[in-house]
Amino acid sequence: MKLITKNLLKYGYFPEVLPQDLFNTKLLLKNYSFVKNKKENENSTPLMLISSSKNDTERRFLGLPHIETYIDLCKKIELNKEKILFKINNNENSQSKKIAPFNHSKYYSKSDFNKNKLEKIRYSMGYKYLLYIDISQFYENIYTHSITWALLGKKKAKAEYNKKTKEQSEEYKEADNLDIKLRAINNKETKGIPTGPLSSRVISELILAEVDSILRKEGFIFKRFVDDFSFYFRSKEEAQISINKIQKILYEFKLHINHQKLKIEKYPYSLSKNLKVELKETYKKGEYINFLENINVLFSNGAKGAYKYALKMISRDIIPTNEIEEVVSMLLNIMLINPKLSYLVIKILNKNKVNINFIKNYKKTLNLLIMDNIKLNNEEELIWLIYFAINFELKIEENNIIEILKSGLSFSIIIILDYIHLNKRFTENIKKEKEILRENLKKESIYGEKWLLLYEANFHDWIQGLKDHINKSKFLEKLHKNKINFYKSLDNK
Repeated sequence: MKLITKNLLKYGYFPEVLPQDLFNTKLLLKNYSFVKNKKENENSTPLMLISSSKNDTERRFLGLPHIETYIDLCKKIELNKEKILFKINNNENSQSKKIAPFNHSKYYSKSDFNKNKLEKIRYSMGYKYLLYIDISQFYENIYTHSITWALLGKKKAKAEYNKKTKEQSEEYKEADNLDIKLRAINNKETKGIPTGPLSSRVISELILAEVDSILRKEGFIFKRFVDDFSFYFRSKEEAQISINKIQKILYEFKLHINHQKLKIEKYPYSLSKNLKVELKETYKKGEYINFLENINVLFSNGAKGAYKYALKMISRDIIPTNEIEEVVSMLLNIMLINPKLSYLVIKILNKNKVNINFIKNYKKTLNLLIMDNIKLNNEEELIWLIYFAINFELKIEENNIIEILKSGLSFSIIIILDYIHLNKRFTENIKKEKEILRENLKKESIYGEKWLLLYEANFHDWIQGLKDHINKSKFLEKLHKNKINFYKSLDNK
């Protein structure tokens, strides 16, 4: 399989907020021929959305593209790889250009923290003021046609667009086809690209490489990490005057400054601290309660990555018996604050062989939390709560099972269907709700936003009568016949 297509599928298809041992493309990637020989799909498809936590007051929606249209997009990125790589790699201003499809890395943007920090220090020499600019709702505002602008330059791309199709250059047609395939994964929308897939990191870095090029030509001194810019100026007045100039350039690409995060700092301006180093200095084995309390303070003071680094450190140790109950209580609260860290909490509990009876004291709280998150449509939290319940054999109340089946939240429904069959929860009320779900799914398109639920419910034989739907997609029909799917039942863990 082509390297870039493979990496886009391997590392960047399912959002990271999902349990990666459950939702993945491993079986697909083991069967190279299905991707290689797949015919191009002319359909456009909607995104399968998942509500994810951003902070205490904000949420964001991550989008899972239909697998057929996503593969087509991956192949177009592969086709344009030389031009994309040239634009991205020859950008001296970007500190986020190491992207997985091109760098054999699991992480969508892996950078050396200290290297970037030192680079900023050198770059800022002789400049008294720093202007920090963040792009508002970056992915949501990307204009897909700006792909051709980024690859060819805006003036040339517009000139090609105005030509008759027969007169357009092959270079423009290739770039335009990439734009078409990007829109195809999002119902032909020209405004916005999905947050979540690794393909969006590639496209966004490509577009911002062109923005950076224009900013350089205008004489700006700056560094950028993804959509965060650090501009350097000799005077505060120069920084203030430049804000409108920068906004004008961003607006050429339909992008806007987030004025709530905009700030001007005088030297010595703050540089991000290396959390890994800071945490190692405060970490002492056998003092986990104090360590977690310090982490709580760091998180409250804005250190977003504090919990992740801390839990990774703790996951390597065995927690002393005299601290285990308090530490577990703190870990469960951390899981509520930051659901995407649930996999680390579960890893720590499993490694320490936490007494199941102690965990079972959490059952009532867990069911109350499930109920609350169903009402709020908080799917990320809901997924991890169900996953936690299954891992530690906590019984999910029947009413919560029924409400999840009613919720319309596809990822949560997939896991709860698995839970129902693993635990043989076939009460009359649950069977009745499954029948309602079956009738509703029969009205859905295999190219619609519930395609994965349709496919997995049929594949695992959780719901009968859906096979005709699956067969409307020749690609999915072939995958099913060859026992390739995207959800690994907890029965097989």
